Amino acid sequence: MSLYRTLLFLFLLAGVPSLSASGVLDYNKPTIQILNPGQNSYTTSEKKVRLVAKINHSEKKYISLYHNGKKIKFKYDSKKGILSKKIKLRKGFNKIDISASNSRGSANEELRIKYYTKNTNSKPKTPPKAKQKPNIQLVAPYKNRITVQQPVFKAKAVIKNLESKSDLQFYQNGKAVAGFKFNPKNKRFIGSVKLLPGKNTFEIRGRNKAGIINERFEIIYDKKSKDLEEEPEEEGEDALRLSMVDYSRKFIGVPYVYAGRSKRGFDCSGFTHHVMKEFDINITPASREQAKLGRKISLKKARPGDLIFFTHNGSTVGHVALVTRNTKEGLFVIHSTSSKGVMEQDILSSSYWKPKILYARNVIP
Repeated sequence: MSLYRTLLFLFLLAGVPSLSASGVLDYNKPTIQILNPGQNSYTTSEKKVRLVAKINHSEKKYISLYHNGKKIKFKYDSKKGILSKKIKLRKGFNKIDISASNSRGSANEELRIKYYTKNTNSKPKTPPKAKQKPNIQLVAPYKNRITVQQPVFKAKAVIKNLESKSDLQFYQNGKAVAGFKFNPKNKRFIGSVKLLPGKNTFEIRGRNKAGIINERFEIIYDKKSKDLEEEPEEEGEDALRLSMVDYSRKFIGVPYVYAGRSKRGFDCSGFTHHVMKEFDINITPASREQAKLGRKISLKKARPGDLIFFTHNGSTVGHVALVTRNTKEGLFVIHSTSSKGVMEQDILSSSYWKPKILYARNVIP
């Protein structure tokens, strides 16, 4: 074998990144994130389900979609990496599989949906949920880095997919903290700690059979500091805000529809109206009227569930979005845009949205 053929053989054996039709190399192993529906296993009386998934792959031909073992057609936007398909369910159990592959490997995601008709005498039992990694959502602090003047701080979080306190560890400056509480029923974590002067680093770590997840944050204890955060709100409101964000994310990928207020399509204020209504908070479906509700707050203090208002002409309210996260990484919102439908993004890093920000309001009573 010539030197050229030998080198070529070794080069191919090492795993060359695949070249897409657009000329882009796929260097990473594919990943699949199901955006809609929001659960991997559930029971429904709806005859059809709208499947939306985010896939980091440049070519449709290496992506497959199966319904009960049968390969089916689907739409795929290679620029956005969005797969979409409206699937007609059969009575009983439905298994939906998505797979993607390239030279670096493959990825698979599975949905299990049980469909029943409303005229049956009783609702069938929901099939067992697929085991998922723990999910940790910080409540207090609501940012990953804050400064306080009090020597004692109560850390709070909502932690999903854990069965008991023994599946959790809580660390302060690298040392285990034993005196924390966790209720698997309401998924509430509370850890009261005594702070050391200066920077205190914390980590909440959850473990189950599916894997390990951790959440880190810093608290600066400075008696004389003026750069302080608001006191955490009541626990009930914390849980409401996080539930609101979880619910809103189920609609990522739903198209924009002018004056739309349903799952078939939303405009910006129709979307915030729909989300609030789910939690018994009745607000008008018009953005200009929503901007008169609640109380005005600074962007720095905007929390999950608060509303951000924007202008298209420099003064009049013309758009609204719901805050999902406000950290040192950015101010993240979820909103229905005319170009991409319902999406989540950091508006402070957006050259389009940042200059259009007017103000934030808390409309949660």
